[in-house]
Amino acid sequence: MSIGSILIVDDEAVFRDMLIEMLKDKTSKAVAVESGSQALKVLSRNRFDIVITDVNMPDMNGYQLLEYIKFVDPIVPVIIMTGYNGIYDMQEAIEKGAEEYIVKPFKKEEIDALIDRVVLRSFSKRNKILLKYITVANNLITQSDEPNRGELIIIGRRLLKYIETPTVCPETSEGNST
Repeated sequence: MSIGSILIVDDEAVFRDMLIEMLKDKTSKAVAVESGSQALKVLSRNRFDIVITDVNMPDMNGYQLLEYIKFVDPIVPVIIMTGYNGIYDMQEAIEKGAEEYIVKPFKKEEIDALIDRVVLRSFSKRNKILLKYITVANNLITQSDEPNRGELIIIGRRLLKYIETPTVCPETSEGNST
């Protein structure tokens, strides 16, 4: 499955480089930064289909970054990675909105499978949102002789947000390499 873009946040350069190498056949764009504050700057200018972040970083931990991401765009899947294998940590990550949790070190096959699951869930969420907006728009149109143009414009703009940059393109995901 091919993903449009992934943001990697980890303070360890060796691990960032390794993860970019692992993901080169999964994405057309992988951006790696070394801190939560750098991630915030990148996220303010770009949209990513997935964010993978370490928990322990010097300026901001992964949970704080996760909360910011979920505030700005609740649909973007976030994968939390850590060097500690604790059930409390995993539970905290999921409660705060992480889609998945993975313990370092991991194999390429593990991160690939995890990303595939996350993308499929994200695609499903986006489809449900699209259907809700379409239903609301349809109701506005059919229940009124003169539908409120302002409401329809707002709904149309929200629909475009989910249509313009799909997380996954199932028809083109087979055999793609970047």
